[in-house]
Amino acid sequence: MNAPDSSIRRILVIQLKHLGDVLLTTPVIDALAKAFSEAKISILLNSGMEEMVTGHPRLHEILSLPPRIRDQSGWQRFRQEWKLMRTIRERCFDLAINLSRGDRGGWISVFSGARYRLGYKVASQEPSYKNWFYNIAVDHPVESIHEVEKNLRLLTGLGFEPELAPLTYCIPKPIAEWADAELAQLSDQPMVHIHPTSRWMFKCWNPSHMAAVITQLQAQGHGVVLTCGPHPDENRHCEAILQNAKPDLKHLGTLNLKQVGALIARARVFLGVDSAPMHIAAAVRTPTVALFGPTGAENWSPWQVRAAVLQKPCPCQEARAERCDWKKDSVRACLAAITVEEVLAAVRRLAVSRR
Repeated sequence: MNAPDSSIRRILVIQLKHLGDVLLTTPVIDALAKAFSEAKISILLNSGMEEMVTGHPRLHEILSLPPRIRDQSGWQRFRQEWKLMRTIRERCFDLAINLSRGDRGGWISVFSGARYRLGYKVASQEPSYKNWFYNIAVDHPVESIHEVEKNLRLLTGLGFEPELAPLTYCIPKPIAEWADAELAQLSDQPMVHIHPTSRWMFKCWNPSHMAAVITQLQAQGHGVVLTCGPHPDENRHCEAILQNAKPDLKHLGTLNLKQVGALIARARVFLGVDSAPMHIAAAVRTPTVALFGPTGAENWSPWQVRAAVLQKPCPCQEARAERCDWKKDSVRACLAAITVEEVLAAVRRLAVSRR
């Protein structure tokens, strides 16, 4: 395809990864809507990821894989997958784009019946049959770039250069009003929103360090809101923080993602780790202090927002877990090396910049 095809009327975007990955897909949706202004855009997600894109003004439809389909087997799984494929096939998509770069997304591209199927070429160590999934295949970037840039670069296979654009995260008016009422108790205090956990607990900082940050921020006149996800490990991590600190407001695993986003949007600064709420903070334009351990900040840092990324050298950044000194239930050395003083200084810099 040498240029955007004006005959494309229905587009399927496939993103079968996690919450943050889904949010980082939103610039692709906007770029497609600009290039194919008459097209209806649908997105296929894993069940449970929908909140990241609900309300997006450029999306026509959200499709979801059945919940826990990977845990099923035999006839029940086949029946659910067949029902989904019939639904997709009936949409008569002209273009299918697989951003998840996995086999499942590739097969769905094929069975969708789309005239154009777009994806990245497989790496040399992967089975070559995967290239058959796509009739428009783009070479993987050879340099290390942000995940948003990687997603957008795939669209060059459609014959245009998409512009770098911010993330989109939509918060319904009733939830925005709920957040205003919830934060009324903080009066006029500048608020720092802290979300110290991730679904991957190896990304988390020392609970005692975070408690010290909360206490000192409050002493400096900030109100502090503490949230975490619903997983028991995240709750335990926050309970350890609460042994030495008393945030002004806390919600441990009780909020949905739209509520978390509404609170973050009203914060002077967001403080957290490499996680979906960190990406939500970028999407709602809240200055962000992000603590990174072994994951690549150049690929996953807060996108197009004022941010301070704190990361120390770690063998894992080059060779994953093979060379790291971490043990289960312990804080990785690279994260432990980030000091309370560094975090406080970063929060202060960003808080001043947003006045």
